[in-house]
Amino acid sequence: MNTVDFILDLLYPPVCLACGELQVIGTEVPLCSACQAKWEELRRSRCPICGDPETVCACKPPLLADLIRNVECLHLVPYEQTTVAGKLLLTAKDERFPRLTRFFADELISALQMRALLEEQNDACIVYLPRSAARKAESGVDQAESLARALGQRLELPVLKAFARRDAPPQKELTADERLRSARRTYRLRKGFSLTEGTTVLLVDDILTSGATMLAGAELLRSVGVGKIVCVSVGRSVEPSKKQKK
Repeated sequence: MNTVDFILDLLYPPVCLACGELQVIGTEVPLCSACQAKWEELRRSRCPICGDPETVCACKPPLLADLIRNVECLHLVPYEQTTVAGKLLLTAKDERFPRLTRFFADELISALQMRALLEEQNDACIVYLPRSAARKAESGVDQAESLARALGQRLELPVLKAFARRDAPPQKELTADERLRSARRTYRLRKGFSLTEGTTVLLVDDILTSGATMLAGAELLRSVGVGKIVCVSVGRSVEPSKKQKK
């Protein structure tokens, strides 16, 4: 912990970001022991599709599985708002907590190494799917950018601003196909953006739901000749399939 963070801890004693329990000054992990145990339990929970623990599960949403090749997906935990993971992810959307971002980054790096998804690290870079200007101005946070930069710092990889975006209506009530059409209209490559052909790219967002936003980003990256794309997210939504929003 650096000096600035330590002083901030003295002024504003750290609390568990899931339950609010007061923590010891200097604590880096943003969870109390009880909530951390719940987080680990979520990481070990079994994917309903393949049966593997969530952290090593390689399942992709149908959009990503069916419409684009040479793409891997990695996530840490199933996402529901009422769980420890859900509370952390919602906190990351609304407030800037560097130790929470660092915690997510360290957990993701552990999973990347476990699945050997960065064997060609020297030819890799990180990009992220930016939040809308309105939402970023409202909260002061772009959670995907913060996470991407924390990953880049730890992995010593460049973090590039690949995408520009228009504001778009919320996707919550849209079907998967509607989400994809919306995402394709929303994102574009920044003017002049290019990569060396065959570059491995980590494409970062906080939560994976239908895969529409990740697919729109991956399609744009494909247009400039990238190689493997690893879609990296902290959570994977577990919305009921009957809503047909996956």
